[in-house]
Amino acid sequence: MSDEFFLDTNLSVYSLDERFPDKQETPQYLIATVLEMRRGAVSLQVAQELIIVVRHKFEIPLSLEDLNEYFERILEPLCIVHFSTSLYREALSVQLET
Repeated sequence: MSDEFFLDTNLSVYSLDERFPDKQETPQYLIATVLEMRRGAVSLQVAQELIIVVRHKFEIPLSLEDLNEYFERILEPLCIVHFSTSLYREALSVQLET
């Protein structure tokens, strides 16, 4: 995964948060670019965190329909990082090497 980009929750949150339109443009551009290049990834944790934020923390919660569309168009194609014990072991070994 070294030639890919990992998108964190904040990018998705800012891309959807209409309270701060000046903060939407860059994340929307980055997400679109990563999707187009097919070189990005998100984890299931990002999807879970995003759902909580847009449904419970936004002043006007994102509708379930809009959230479902975002999930299908953006998150699902990028969701290639899945939790496993081997993932944690690999992360630990990378930390030990640095």
